[in-house]
Amino acid sequence: MEERWNQTLVALHGKYGEAAVSELLDGSSVRFDAAKGLIALSARDEAAATKINQAFHSDLEQSARLAWGRDVRVRVRSGGVDAPAEAAIEEPAPQLSLFDYTPELEEPSLCDLPPVAMPLPAAVVAAPAAAPVALSDAPANEAAELRMRAAGLSRGLDFAHFVVGSSNQFAWEAARAVTEAPGTHYNPFFLFGGVGLGKTHLMQAIGAAITVNNPEARVRYVHAETFLNELISSIAGNAMEAFRARYRRDVDVLLLDDIHVLEGKERTTEEFFHTFNALAQAGKQIVLTSDRSPQELSGLDQRVRSRLMMGLSADITAPDFETRVAILQRRANEMHYAMPAEVLQYVADAIRSNVRELHGALTRIGSYARIHRLPVTVTMAREQLQRVTREQDRRPTMEVILKLVCEEMGVTAKEVKGRKRVASIATPRKVAVFLCRRHTDESFPALGRFFGDRDHTTILSAHQSVEEMLSLNHPIRTVIERIERRIAAL
Repeated sequence: MEERWNQTLVALHGKYGEAAVSELLDGSSVRFDAAKGLIALSARDEAAATKINQAFHSDLEQSARLAWGRDVRVRVRSGGVDAPAEAAIEEPAPQLSLFDYTPELEEPSLCDLPPVAMPLPAAVVAAPAAAPVALSDAPANEAAELRMRAAGLSRGLDFAHFVVGSSNQFAWEAARAVTEAPGTHYNPFFLFGGVGLGKTHLMQAIGAAITVNNPEARVRYVHAETFLNELISSIAGNAMEAFRARYRRDVDVLLLDDIHVLEGKERTTEEFFHTFNALAQAGKQIVLTSDRSPQELSGLDQRVRSRLMMGLSADITAPDFETRVAILQRRANEMHYAMPAEVLQYVADAIRSNVRELHGALTRIGSYARIHRLPVTVTMAREQLQRVTREQDRRPTMEVILKLVCEEMGVTAKEVKGRKRVASIATPRKVAVFLCRRHTDESFPALGRFFGDRDHTTILSAHQSVEEMLSLNHPIRTVIERIERRIAAL
């Protein structure tokens, strides 16, 4: 029974940190009643009981259900180790019962056992060295959960589940600052980066924190495609007033995901422009995400792009090795996978592109081990990830792209990374920048470092220069198409 309780606490340690959990559970005891599907937790005093209920009761109950493999309720009372068993195990009124139980699933009643001292084990895999998580980031009660669902927010996409590293440190700090004073700091707040790097997670974390800490705030998360479809429906149904009220009057925090979807949609862009102005003038917070920086969204009206650049932009890049290991550790804790350190390090080295693929790789390995009841080893992990790692190996690197450009355009890598600005070198440099941006997940700052420690604005200008040439059917198009055929053949 202790083993199952230990498993329950492992998930809490992974989410909130062992110190925070230990502080609240210090002096507590726990009793089990399998017949009633009830775990009775007696906190040391009334204040501790209240805080446990507000801080992580729902997560505690969910973790217990996973550990026991059945529906389980958690009741929290005050009284510590001296609390009488009958008071702690007292069954709530029938109308409050949440679950029905089948007799064949019941174990012998354990309510007559003496109190079990609260164990606080180390996690199956040590919690990552990420930024400390405030318990207030978690939904405090059922009402907060309902507000989050109504806002379109997903459970688990909060600051507590976000692993911080060098690739996202600035974006994370800025996001936390937004939640402290919505509408005043960094408005709009613009997050950009490649697929699967955590933009949506961080955006939703902002919404979750504001929803929990300010019950009166009206938060709305929506994907840009949903915004587009709702606008089309409103035009067709002569319901534009309702649409505008929903997005301008009845919202305090607008979270619009993947705004690049609106490129080329003139009517929708126009409507967003006026929505943006209305919200900004009213001091409402706007948070946006995109796969590119505001300057790169050439398909949006210049007025819109200028508005997007009014606030703060933060890019999220592919995580480094240490951050990838930390992400895998966190995920392993949440999924209750017993993963040896060497396996996590192998996966972190094999999957370098984005967080989503890291999660998928870990799930594949963990599920295979559970289904076949096998220990997790590096050999097994390598076998399970063969297809994924082959795809990773085929993706071109900046070095490979630069080599192809140099071969096609008759320059050397040293010249491209150098400081000469003559056309015979500057044009290949711009082409290399353009192709590296198109075929890798590297950010403009990363490209700047690669191309001779240049400022990211210089790199952005080079990229835009090639885009403009392509739009005018410049002869460079033929060269770029030839290089891209070689990239595709790699």
